[in-house]
Amino acid sequence: MSDLYSQVLAPMAAQRPSATALVSHDEGGQALSFRELKRLADSIALGLERAGVGPGARVAVAAPNCIGFAAAVFAVAHVGAALVPVAPLLRPPEVAKLLADSRPQLFLLSHRLPVEARAGFSAAAQGVRKALLADGSVEDVSSEPVRGDAPNPPGTAAVLYTSGTTGLPKGVVLTTENLVSNARASAEVLSRLGPGQDVFTSILPFFHSFGLTTGLLLPLLAGGCALLFTSFSPRAFLRGAAQHKAAIMLLVPEMYRTLTAVAAAGAAGEALLPALRACVSGGAALPPQTARQFEGAFRVPIHQGYGVTETSPVLSISNLLEPPIPECSGEPIPGVELAIVDADGNELPAGADGEIAAAGPNVAAGYFEREELTAQRFRTLSLSGRPPKRYYLTGDVGHLDERGRIYVRGRMDDMIVVNGLNVYPSEIANALGQFPGCVEVVVGRVRSEVHGQEPVALMVLSEGSAATEEQVKAFAAARLAPHKVPAQVLFVPEILKNPLQKPLPRQMLLGMGLPAC
Repeated sequence: MSDLYSQVLAPMAAQRPSATALVSHDEGGQALSFRELKRLADSIALGLERAGVGPGARVAVAAPNCIGFAAAVFAVAHVGAALVPVAPLLRPPEVAKLLADSRPQLFLLSHRLPVEARAGFSAAAQGVRKALLADGSVEDVSSEPVRGDAPNPPGTAAVLYTSGTTGLPKGVVLTTENLVSNARASAEVLSRLGPGQDVFTSILPFFHSFGLTTGLLLPLLAGGCALLFTSFSPRAFLRGAAQHKAAIMLLVPEMYRTLTAVAAAGAAGEALLPALRACVSGGAALPPQTARQFEGAFRVPIHQGYGVTETSPVLSISNLLEPPIPECSGEPIPGVELAIVDADGNELPAGADGEIAAAGPNVAAGYFEREELTAQRFRTLSLSGRPPKRYYLTGDVGHLDERGRIYVRGRMDDMIVVNGLNVYPSEIANALGQFPGCVEVVVGRVRSEVHGQEPVALMVLSEGSAATEEQVKAFAAARLAPHKVPAQVLFVPEILKNPLQKPLPRQMLLGMGLPAC
């Protein structure tokens, strides 16, 4: 068989049965060996079979990062079904929309969810068979019959939902080969650090590909240990990471920024995380000031990675044995090819900005029951005379340097066009991040009758700092071309973010009554 259970868990349970596979900090520090995790997955798989789940089915799971969820990932694979993770932070109407699109045969609700959340999710799942996912069992199966919907595409391991920039949920069909090849290639990159049975921080949610691949599959395939956290509290996270000797940290930029602030207010970084030896940031652009401040506090540099859900997700990681290059997301991981293409699908030379295209065994099968969208975004291209390959067009803008390293400028949809000139929000944000007293800054865009579009900066100042809009604009004018200087600078108490800590400048601007676009 070729599934996550047989490709990841079963081999590791045979090779290293007594080694620790998981530790759940927020479940009393409970630890499971590879053998114990396999037994737990086997037990849940039996419960799934009793509930009528078999090959080709889809099983939705709503749970925080906990031992039960980790075991369920492999249990679902063991019975030949596909995982459909449901974010615990979704509201019932959003859950209903996701379930209506994915049509799962069973909806597992973790007993680790708050009671009110379980009730809301259950009510949203009308007509879907439901069950309670306890640590080692599937209980309280509802009376709805198992649906007989069309089976999954061959090899499907998971259907991960992402709204992207459309606001409409779409399921990304990831196969076992997609996920396993991506985790193995990432493990190969990390192995360059030298041998070690490393503890990985697993706080990024498993409902997202970044968390599922790098927080669960990668640690296990690398022979390490996944240190689970159900939620992010900076102080609790630092205590748990220090207690369990975390060595590999995989976070989004906002988490690194918050940890730095906590460290600055307390003990020295060396005492906080003595075993830390590698940090990787992904999910959003890493502001240079965040990287510098974190390294100053913890004495470990942050390396950048790049990827998207449709590529399982990792595409590149910077060289862990060299100092990180600001704004560079490194080289493609083994097996991945990156190219920069124009609107007609022609390859662009090194240094030229264009759309980032990715090929490799980690590129998703497509979007669940969205053939037209799949055909638009997944294309077979023959670039620069090379044999044809299937590429995913990411919708991100960037360029490759002469060594093949990727520099991501931002989303094509986020680009600001001022008087016909392209402006990238990240470039403005990186410049303004150096402003004295700036804690955080993001840049959005608004409509302009004069210029078409204009950039607007949203800035958070440190406690006790003061500044005027004119001062920030003057600071920007000394560092940026005139068309890149923000038309407005708005001082705000905090930056609105989504559950993965990505800033939401458009929503903030709309909330202020500005014509965000």
